[in-house]
Amino acid sequence: MDKYADEVRYRPRPVIALVGMPDVQATLVSHLSTEDPSRFASPPHHTSSSSFSSARPPPSSGCRSSSTPSPADVATSSPSESASCTADELSTRPEGDVALPVREDTASSLSDGCEGTRARFQVTRFSYGGNTPRRKDKRTTYEGYTPAGMLKLSWLHRHVTSFPSVLTVFISWEDEVENWQNKEIETLAFIDQARQIILTKNIRLLVVLVVNDIDDIKPAIREQKVHNVAKHCNLSERNFVFFSRKTPKDCTVNVEKHLMELASQYYMEEAKRLKKQKDLISKRSQPQLLVRLYFKIGFLYEFCTGFTLAIKYYRTAYVYLREVLRERRTYAQLIEVKAVADMLNFKICKLLLTENGIQEACTQFQKHVNTWQDMIGTPHREYEHWDWLSSQFEVFGDLMACANPASPNATPGVLHAGYYYQAAASYTQERRKQAKRIYDEMSRVQTYSKILLECKKNGSSTAFLQPSDVYFGQRTVRSPVEVEHPLEDVQDQLPIAGNEMADHARVLSLEIQYDYSQRVIRLLEQTFVQYSPSKDTDLYVALEKSEKNTRLLLYVLSQIADEHFRSARHDIAQRHYKRIESTYIAEQWYSLSCAILNKLMECAIQLKHTAEYVWTCVRALEPGVTTSATQRRKHQEMIASVLSPLRNQSGLPTLEENVVVQLHAPLLEIGARFSESTVAAGREVTLLVRMVSHFPLAMRFSDLVIEFNDTSYNVNLSDGKPFVCLPFEEVSSESVDDESSMLLLPDIAKVYRKTFTCKAKGTLTVTSLLTRIGAYSAGITLLLPTISADLVAEDGVLEPETVPETTKFVARPTLRILDREPTVELEVQHTPPALVNEQYHLQVTIKNGPENLLDSSLLLDVQNFPAEKVFFSEVGESGECTTVEKLIQVGALKANEVKKLDLFSRCRYISPDRILLFSLLYKTDAFETRAVHSVASPVCEPLECEWTAFSTKFQAIATQSGSIRCNDPFLLRLQVKCKTASPIGLLSSEFQVDDEKRCEVISSTVKRLDDGSFTDVLETVHMGDTYTFWFKLKPLQVGESLNMGVVNIRWRRADGELTFTPEVNSTFPVPPILVTSSPFLVSVITPSEGSVGCMLSLEIHIQNLSYMLEDLSVLVKENDSFVFAGVKRASFKVCPAEEYVLRYNLLPISAGQVRFPKFIVKSKRYGNDIVDPKQPDSIWIRPAHQRLSSCQTVRTVGV
Repeated sequence: MDKYADEVRYRPRPVIALVGMPDVQATLVSHLSTEDPSRFASPPHHTSSSSFSSARPPPSSGCRSSSTPSPADVATSSPSESASCTADELSTRPEGDVALPVREDTASSLSDGCEGTRARFQVTRFSYGGNTPRRKDKRTTYEGYTPAGMLKLSWLHRHVTSFPSVLTVFISWEDEVENWQNKEIETLAFIDQARQIILTKNIRLLVVLVVNDIDDIKPAIREQKVHNVAKHCNLSERNFVFFSRKTPKDCTVNVEKHLMELASQYYMEEAKRLKKQKDLISKRSQPQLLVRLYFKIGFLYEFCTGFTLAIKYYRTAYVYLREVLRERRTYAQLIEVKAVADMLNFKICKLLLTENGIQEACTQFQKHVNTWQDMIGTPHREYEHWDWLSSQFEVFGDLMACANPASPNATPGVLHAGYYYQAAASYTQERRKQAKRIYDEMSRVQTYSKILLECKKNGSSTAFLQPSDVYFGQRTVRSPVEVEHPLEDVQDQLPIAGNEMADHARVLSLEIQYDYSQRVIRLLEQTFVQYSPSKDTDLYVALEKSEKNTRLLLYVLSQIADEHFRSARHDIAQRHYKRIESTYIAEQWYSLSCAILNKLMECAIQLKHTAEYVWTCVRALEPGVTTSATQRRKHQEMIASVLSPLRNQSGLPTLEENVVVQLHAPLLEIGARFSESTVAAGREVTLLVRMVSHFPLAMRFSDLVIEFNDTSYNVNLSDGKPFVCLPFEEVSSESVDDESSMLLLPDIAKVYRKTFTCKAKGTLTVTSLLTRIGAYSAGITLLLPTISADLVAEDGVLEPETVPETTKFVARPTLRILDREPTVELEVQHTPPALVNEQYHLQVTIKNGPENLLDSSLLLDVQNFPAEKVFFSEVGESGECTTVEKLIQVGALKANEVKKLDLFSRCRYISPDRILLFSLLYKTDAFETRAVHSVASPVCEPLECEWTAFSTKFQAIATQSGSIRCNDPFLLRLQVKCKTASPIGLLSSEFQVDDEKRCEVISSTVKRLDDGSFTDVLETVHMGDTYTFWFKLKPLQVGESLNMGVVNIRWRRADGELTFTPEVNSTFPVPPILVTSSPFLVSVITPSEGSVGCMLSLEIHIQNLSYMLEDLSVLVKENDSFVFAGVKRASFKVCPAEEYVLRYNLLPISAGQVRFPKFIVKSKRYGNDIVDPKQPDSIWIRPAHQRLSSCQTVRTVGV
């Protein structure tokens, strides 16, 4: 959008005028609301490191200007561009003006401030004493009137800068309270003076009444005064508004509202006035006038807030443009019509995009292009038409880039700005093509050739190409001759005579001097940035970040490189081509890569870069890139030429540096394999390398470098002969038969061998292969593709003397190097299985070989079991076990010496598949290695325990049934069963209470000595034998899962070979026990003695201590000693925390020690007798003649 003024990127601003009180005007303008810049505020031109400045001239064409372009401007702009630029008034959305009848410095400051902050209104100078513009008298008829042009520039200029829509008068009412009558007269006079100014125009009037504080005036009084003034002035009260100095910001909002309303009324009324003239114009004979009329109406509607009507009338004006060219017209008229069509299309598209009508804007632009793309005009000025088309696409691309920034996932198309930038570049290239064609044709005509030669030698002036000052789109060039109708296909070159011939020669001379490549590059860079999702201005960075559109971006980049190449900027073109070629080769686009490589060769020749030329030739030699055999031979001969100073006939300097080329396609097919897949350290192994050259000519390579992951193995193969490049028929058989010769024939395989000794244990891998052509300091290094272990397809041993078939060679670039074969033997004696927590005896025997060991150490490790849960111990000379680390220092051993070590391993967990590893690390005078021995040592549980609880009457009870009551003793039995084949000697056992407040051990079957120690040996058990321990416990606490304690059993193997076999302590925890409390408290009250025939009383008190309703039953079994009176069998309920009493009367009928009747009270919930069986079941009864004691005994039993 450089061809348009900057104001086109902002919303339009209505024109207003301010009169009186400059200080209040300044305050008002400073508080005017600003608007955010529109999406068209800045043209989206991007530049990169390879970009050049824009070739478009400044947008001065089309405006009234008396200046003439400088020669510098002529060199950078084409005459077609200079003549087709649009006026500022047309490219800018119309802005209203603010007239300032104040001091000039004040008005200038207000205007600058308003423009800088993008206020909503335009400010212009205005004064009472100045000349007021008057409206021109309108025609009453247009019959017979033929206009000289369509759009007058003076009309545009007046409505943008001279004619305000609203005149705003500021009147001070700050002291109106005291002198209201004088103030009213002064106000009326000031308003009448302002109305005289706008008498000749339809300008709206707004009176701003300035007060100190609006709250000081009562609303009723304020409205009354405004009503009186408005009535005397014949104005509406809406034309008056108050402005308070105390609250200027709030008042400015109100003033803005009135200004916008009045300005909209003005422009809409002006538009309606113009609509009435359309009936006076003939649609067939005066289409120019209809274009002018509808453009004016649309231009006025554009001042208003909505754009619908503006778009409508702009489109109507655009339709009538085709009517202008229905009859035979001149080329100048065609230029004017296309310029107006350009401007109208720009207006329509910009307004549609402002309203988010992207699809409609694209449709409008396509219709615009389809309408005018065939109207070329005179053939000898065809290049101007292609420049006009290029300008259309570029401007619309700018609009699309501002209005519709493409998302990273957007698909390129007609809704993408990059499409239009690329089309603009294509039309610029067509413009260059046609200009060159026309120039060549005219140069062959003697009359034209002299003028062209003179213009090229002395330069030419473009003053005759200045735009007209009267009508938009017209030029001041001399009147041309008539040409054929633009819609007709004109093939013949029309003769040019007189001054026009000289003018045309000057124009064509300037056109040829124009830098087309600069403009094309700028447009293509814009295309690249728009297609790039990252929108990065650096082309290479944008390409790296792009995940989509890669092919499209590379194509655009190739077009940019072509333009740089055409304009002789070969260094930039070379950089772009190399970036494109790397992607094409990597993705195997060989046909495209071949064309790029040819361009790279031409760039290297032009820049005299021998190294770049050699690099490019090698890449072009890769199979699939260049298909022509002749061309491939030529490339190889050129490489040989620059490598040989005495035979260099390439025209390039001799190569003086090393060129590194990374091969992608198999120009050199190479594979490496070891003769064996695994080998022990110290043994020899053979590496075979197979090479197949796909160069078109036979070539002797300087050397072959094989690099390993261990650089000490790196190999350099060379035959020591100089570089040579020969055709097949010149190669001697002797040089080919030599196995060490580096001379390779085309497509014939050759195998090289290298034997070396493996050093230390590890993995040896061929990491890279490279070969050199020529000298080390001035030659070519070919980096071959990295060999991967994925190429290993088969295993086996390849004999060194066996030469692989040329059609089958399996790559095996990895060799596994094992430890040296040990000279020391390890033996381990043990008795499996190992038992949990046992000190398991292991006797390790080290038998040294014929060499002296300088130092040795035994490394202990465990497989199939967590190593941190295994503990090792070593038996010293004193017979004590000492915990050791996993590494035991053995020390030096003499030749054939035997050394034994007694070790113990302790494991706390069961492991059926545990394996113990013994590694002896030793060092001799010549090498270091290790001897490894492994033994299976499963771990199992030695003893199995079983717990059983019994009542004191030896009735089995479950530990979680609730039958165990607090403070009631019970019996606990532990049965220990042997599970191992080795006999176990039980040394002692002990019941260890966790908490003395929780449980008390009453007795056990373990006997203690007087000193408190256990007996030495309890029992020796074999596999399947069982040993039983009894414990009588008394729980002291109530709980659901009480841990009473553990039983510790001390044992050791009974068949141990060592007298000092360590003892083992196994712990067996008591299972959790549920201990409950007594739910009832039972009190039995009986007399201490009685007498025959004397009545005795007995009471049973039952108290429910639980939180539940309990169902109880009572049953009394009588005997012959008493006569019983009371409830014999009954059921009853006892509520929580309540007491129930059973009362009985007993009459003794026999003397002596007699038994009471049996009282049985049972709980339905618990099912047992809640009366303590320990209660007295008998009483002493005296004979009838003895006196009874009056005392009674109360026994309380709690169950």
